[in-house]
Amino acid sequence: MEYFNSGLPQDKITGNADTLSTRFTHPRGEGSERGLGLSEQDINDLTDFIENGLYDDTFVNYDPESTTDTFQLNERDTKYSVHYPFWPLQV
Repeated sequence: MEYFNSGLPQDKITGNADTLSTRFTHPRGEGSERGLGLSEQDINDLTDFIENGLYDDTFVNYDPESTTDTFQLNERDTKYSVHYPFWPLQV
C-alpha cells in the first residue's frame, strides 16, 4: 500500500522508462502531488479491509444448504447425479 501511495518507482531505471505512467505517479490528476495522498490511517484501514474484509467463509467451508460454491471441489461437485450423468467420470 505504501508503495502505491508514494507514487515513486522502485528504481531509477524504471523511473526514467517511457512506460512509466502518470496514472501511477500522479493518480489524482495532472498538477497534483505524487501518489494517492492517503494518510497512515487510510493505509491501515485499506490494508485491513483487503486482508480481512474480503474473506468469505462460505468460499472455504462447504455448507450443503448454501448456494455459494466453494473454491475447492466439495461433496455436491463430486456426487453423481442424473442432472450431471457424465460428471464425475465413472471408472
